[in-house]
Amino acid sequence: MLELAKPALDVGLFTNRRDAMLAFWQQEVGLTFAELLPLGGGLQQHRHAIGDSVLKLNHAREALSESPAGGIRELEIARKDITAPRDLTDPDGNWIEISQRKSLTGSLA
Repeated sequence: MLELAKPALDVGLFTNRRDAMLAFWQQEVGLTFAELLPLGGGLQQHRHAIGDSVLKLNHAREALSESPAGGIRELEIARKDITAPRDLTDPDGNWIEISQRKSLTGSLA
């Protein structure tokens, strides 16, 4: 059985498009900026609160490799204040669905 350190999951994205990604996640999606952490090696982590979860937007100074997308296919963010679902695509091409909170269990916001 997998035991989590907290009742939520964090999501990490890597990008070279810092300004466009920050504007999208903060203004379009409405996430709250929490803090900036230097990771070393030219990386900065811009942390955004999603309930108990954290979106970790990792900005790299050096160009990221052009590898095929892997891992997470789509991120669904459930919120109380949404009346109709919204399908979005961030500047890096990640798919996001903002939907109405279905229940208290498993929601991110």
